[in-house]
Amino acid sequence: MAELQFDATEDDLKVWLAEADEQIELLQNDVIRLEKDYGDETLVQGIFRAAHTLKGSSAMIGHTRMAELTHAMESVFGMVREGKLTPTTEIVDSLLAGVDGLNALREEVITKQQSDVELGPTVEALHKIVEEGGGTFARMPGQAAPAAAPAPAAAAGGTLLERFPLEPDEIRAVKAMLESGASVWLLEVDFQPDSPWLAVRAFQSLNDLSNVGEVLKSNPNSEDVEAEKVGPKLQVVLAGPAEDADKILAAAKAVDDVVNAALTPYTADALAPAPAQEAVPAQATEEVAPPKELVPSQTTPPAEASPARPPSTPRVVQNVRVDVERLDNLMNLVGELVIDRNRLQQLGLQLESELGAHDAVDALSETAQHVGRITDELQEEVMRIRMQPIESVFNKFPRLVRDLAGKLGKKVDFTVEGKETELDRSVIEKIDDPIIHLLRNAIDHGLESPEERRAAGKPETGSIKLSAWHEENHIVIAVQDDGRGMDPAKLKASAVNKKIITQEVADRMDDRAAVELIFAPGFSTAAKTTDVSGRGVGMDIVRANIEKLSGFVTIETAVGRGTRFLVKLPLTLAIIRALLVGLGGQKFAIPMATVMETLRFDAQDVRTIKMHEAIQLRGRILPLVSLRDLLRLPRLIEAALPEPVSGNGDQSAGNRTGSGLHDVTEDDEGMVMDVDPDRRRRRHKMFVVAVRVGDRQMGLQVDSLIGETEIVIKPLSRFLGEVRGIAGVTILGDGQVAIICDIPSLINRVVQEQLLA
Repeated sequence: MAELQFDATEDDLKVWLAEADEQIELLQNDVIRLEKDYGDETLVQGIFRAAHTLKGSSAMIGHTRMAELTHAMESVFGMVREGKLTPTTEIVDSLLAGVDGLNALREEVITKQQSDVELGPTVEALHKIVEEGGGTFARMPGQAAPAAAPAPAAAAGGTLLERFPLEPDEIRAVKAMLESGASVWLLEVDFQPDSPWLAVRAFQSLNDLSNVGEVLKSNPNSEDVEAEKVGPKLQVVLAGPAEDADKILAAAKAVDDVVNAALTPYTADALAPAPAQEAVPAQATEEVAPPKELVPSQTTPPAEASPARPPSTPRVVQNVRVDVERLDNLMNLVGELVIDRNRLQQLGLQLESELGAHDAVDALSETAQHVGRITDELQEEVMRIRMQPIESVFNKFPRLVRDLAGKLGKKVDFTVEGKETELDRSVIEKIDDPIIHLLRNAIDHGLESPEERRAAGKPETGSIKLSAWHEENHIVIAVQDDGRGMDPAKLKASAVNKKIITQEVADRMDDRAAVELIFAPGFSTAAKTTDVSGRGVGMDIVRANIEKLSGFVTIETAVGRGTRFLVKLPLTLAIIRALLVGLGGQKFAIPMATVMETLRFDAQDVRTIKMHEAIQLRGRILPLVSLRDLLRLPRLIEAALPEPVSGNGDQSAGNRTGSGLHDVTEDDEGMVMDVDPDRRRRRHKMFVVAVRVGDRQMGLQVDSLIGETEIVIKPLSRFLGEVRGIAGVTILGDGQVAIICDIPSLINRVVQEQLLA
């Protein structure tokens, strides 16, 4: 592959890439909308502007292949804008092929290597669309062009003020700069008259000139250039040190399609009023030269000129581009501050308990509270900065749905709601794959073919809706279709046929458990294997990936009416609130998002239902499971336990069951601790944390309840890899390490084990 060089620095290319990504994404999303909403003038104008902007910026950095492709696409958009062309499915297909080409050409800017993508057929198809619509193409740069007559000298004839009139306040400003020692020039540039890139060249000239001088005024101005109100001539008033004249002239002549450039300095005499007998009436002057304001400066003015500058309104910067790596580093630093804040608060409490009332302790406590408030505010601000609309993810899917529906011969009406819903960028980056799988499943398995829908009395066009909304400290993403729905009987039969479950297990399953069989590894109902489905992979990966994000997925379905998948995710994966519990000598953190309530039960209230322990909570049955058994840590915990403590004689032995409840004793603070796992005798009290994931509820038996706190999630060491049931670790205020429980994973495992038992 040939190595590519671009007319821009690495920093400029980073800016170009960021802007190009926005334009390409806009093109891809809106081209699909164009198929139905081509009568929307705002939509069409936005698409045309995006193609024009991308064409111009590509030409500026010397990416000629991208400029050529966008020029061809822009010509098609122009005809649609003028009402001369109706975008059919075939035209939209050609435009989307152009978008694919733009994505490939974008990669060339990153790799600096020319790709093997063949643009000829796509460009020719776009040319043909324009020609068949009665349009013509302007000549592209680099193509043969008729010899042009030499342009007239840029500075020929007339005084400076006649060639480029200035308003009185503008004249006073120029005079003030001259008196301060700065130089001011009138630059006049002539472009090739028949160039199709006049707006691009004018934009490039103004941009380059702002890097070597201070642009005070231009004709056309920047707004006219953006609107393509550009002719073959550009006039610019610039200021700068006298020695920069050669640099300014060289920058002007370096732009492509420039055939002449002249630089004329302003002098006090040149700015003097004309003799009275030659004066032009005020009304005529206003008609010839309407007032124009000075263009805001784009570079730092010469230091010596600053005192004499007339006052002006400062330009307000609305947005700043920041490298996402810096945001990640900032979030990590805030996390460390949260840990230290907790540590300060813990030390204050410890000193207060040891020293009692003391001025130093009070000062430390006051400082710790102040640091805590500042840390909270800083954390909130950083979280807001990291929050991004989920639109950046959702915008990718209309193209996916359109292409897949066409491949499967299905008609789909795809709608998106809640694109403005915000989510932490760390979560946004990881939800693409799960949503893609859900959408593919909805199109392939959920929706019927047009013939099946007609036979069922439904419209031929199926409906799929992707939506998002906030729910407390979570975001909920829903994928809903109006297709055939899921038949629990068929799902169980397919699972038995594939030996995922036995017939005995299938007979014990209720409908909800049968529907969740689609998350079993290797499960599929496809009659044949294709490149879309039938390989037995997909939905199990969906749940696994969502659980990695501390989220969960639930299903609502009705036969013949459709299916809705609900994905619930935390807004951030960095800092969360959690309930700390004790299990032997170790502390564990349970995310508060999954906690319903905490309970303390008598042992005799535990009941055994179908070989599993449960407790009755306000008229409903709550399954009971030992967190120690779930995490399979009996040996680890046992080694850390204290020696048995003599009780007060009020001990009651419980029934021996498989719940993982062991002999316990209470310490002086009422904490319930396991002291003899082998004998499985119970004391009279137990602590339970009621947790919920979707519509699944469970009670986790623990040894003690410590309290609620804010924790910073730290991933497990890469040497440990992923441990099912553990989401990570955190450092507490006293310096101890607490293990963060992955509640969705634990509940899914309990459901699976009890079902297969």
